[in-house]
Amino acid sequence: MRILLVQEPHILRDCIYRSFDAKAFAVDSAVDASDGWLMARNYDYDLIILDVTLTDDQGWKLLRRIRRSQKTPII
Repeated sequence: MRILLVQEPHILRDCIYRSFDAKAFAVDSAVDASDGWLMARNYDYDLIILDVTLTDDQGWKLLRRIRRSQKTPII
């Protein structure tokens, strides 16, 4: 299973990343909404874990943008 993780702050992102990586999931990590959009647009993911509280409401904007273009499950 390939997962995209879009999370702030980096301490929490690293913790979540390590947890999934330890269970042998393929995890890509994005540091902000623009990085997350670039990755979501260019790669196929089975799941996206998205922090909707990203700076300046970028998480909610990214959620809507991804929803308009694909059906990947997002939590």
